[in-house]
Amino acid sequence: VCFLDAPVTGAPARAAAGTLTVMAGGDEARLVEVRPVLGTFAELVVHMGAVGNGQIAKAMNNCLYNVGCAAMAEMLPLAKRAGLPLDAFSEVVSTGTGQSFAFNQWAPHVLRREFEAPKFGYPMGEAFKDLETLGAVADELGVELPPVVTAARGTYRRALEMGLQDEHKGAMVKVWERELGVLCDGASPEGGR
Repeated sequence: VCFLDAPVTGAPARAAAGTLTVMAGGDEARLVEVRPVLGTFAELVVHMGAVGNGQIAKAMNNCLYNVGCAAMAEMLPLAKRAGLPLDAFSEVVSTGTGQSFAFNQWAPHVLRREFEAPKFGYPMGEAFKDLETLGAVADELGVELPPVVTAARGTYRRALEMGLQDEHKGAMVKVWERELGVLCDGASPEGGR
């Protein structure tokens, strides 16, 4: 009997298409044996080393995504406060060097005020586990979480404290909307520069 940890990444659309990415931890020879089974739902299977490393890789991958979500949640309200038209700003970001999967996924929903989970995304309260997992890994390694991850976790926690746990990650924007006194609804800004 052997054990592999093999979490996936890729979101529901890629799951439906059978094109997920698997991050597998465990014996590499055993991974080769089960690769055909994993290939039924994944287009890429990557060996991450020892058992448990697949889950660590998933937590780190998701934390990078969470950092992108938190950055989107900060930038849209700031852009609105600065007087930028958010539809135009979103178009620039989603086609420029500031783009990220998180921004491209959530900004359109934010501007349409679509925060319902799971219809538009995974509930924030259930997804917070990845940031907690990474915190536990950092503790085990005897290191501090990187400052950017710590800041993203802070925004995430503030959103949860506001009662947004049943909404998707794009709802983190509400933290900074409240802070800056704006609403990121895609309407033309008043004032600004």
